[in-house]
Amino acid sequence: MSLPTDFNSWEHFQDIWKKTHNKEVRQWFRDLDPDTLDLDLKIPRQSLYLASLIDDKDSALQCICKWIFFNYDIRRGQAFTTPIYGIPIEDYNQSFKYKPQITLLFVENAHDVEPEYEPCTGQISFRLIQETSQTITELELKLMATKIKSLFAKPRYKWRKGKEIYSYRDKEKGYELKVYARAELDAKNLIEQVLDIQNHKPDWDLLRKNVAPNETAAFPTIPGTQIILGKSKKKPRSRPITDVYFTGAICTIHGLKRPIPLVDLTYQFPDAYQTA
Repeated sequence: MSLPTDFNSWEHFQDIWKKTHNKEVRQWFRDLDPDTLDLDLKIPRQSLYLASLIDDKDSALQCICKWIFFNYDIRRGQAFTTPIYGIPIEDYNQSFKYKPQITLLFVENAHDVEPEYEPCTGQISFRLIQETSQTITELELKLMATKIKSLFAKPRYKWRKGKEIYSYRDKEKGYELKVYARAELDAKNLIEQVLDIQNHKPDWDLLRKNVAPNETAAFPTIPGTQIILGKSKKKPRSRPITDVYFTGAICTIHGLKRPIPLVDLTYQFPDAYQTA
């Protein structure tokens, strides 16, 4: 590929960045028409609009600051987070008491995500049935974090999710596991790995398979499309067939506002006991 003799890589990148970024800014402030509106910087919304736009004269640092300002201060990171239906942990703690819970987190690799879909995720959790908020110790959590990292992070554990549902219930030991898998062997592998965190051995008499009358029809791999607000949108997927990979583990303790990060492979929780 031949490039112009006066080609400047930064100016080329800045031009592409400016076009994509400013397009999102104009969409966010679409009630303000720059062609017909004489911006008044005394009006907060108009001032924010102008402050968010990247200009050709901006330095690299200014471009970065404007991108961060728009995406995190104005949009509050909406472009990077998946909406969640739920209640604040503090409200939940006021309503329920519970044993400490360990949750393992999984997510689909970015390059495997289908267009128009969010990355598939997976969670599997169990209770520390012999512990309470008052008896559990930091040393115990650190030891558990080390064990989880050895079992799930070296190498990163791959959960082969599918349409079949397997449940494993042993309440006396704190297990009420539900696993979406492609086959029984995949479910057993994950369950066995989870139980090994506490050096427990599975009792396969406790394993159950929940069978849908027609899984292919009830949970199609390609769900099709639907019209929403006049636009064609892909229908949500149910029980997608995909691989999700271990990204970390947390411990939720009654009385604490935030979960304790035990293991983190995403660099989002630098205070985790074990990191990548």
